[in-house]
Amino acid sequence: MKKVGDIWADFQIANFKQTSPPLFVLISPDETVLTAPRGYNPDVEGYEAFLNCGLNAFKDLNPAVIGSSK
Repeated sequence: MKKVGDIWADFQIANFKQTSPPLFVLISPDETVLTAPRGYNPDVEGYEAFLNCGLNAFKDLNPAVIGSSK
């Protein structure tokens, strides 16, 4: 039997062609990848930009859920 960590590593490699603990991936409830995956990086502004990019992509897909500036 595989360990949970092995299962997630296999999932990351199969879906994102990388495994990087941690690997941050923003996905919608229907499993649409919202932005490029990001590994660890201590740059706070870069991480904030990553989160905002994902939020904007989610808003574009689901304008009625959060609201959109469009």
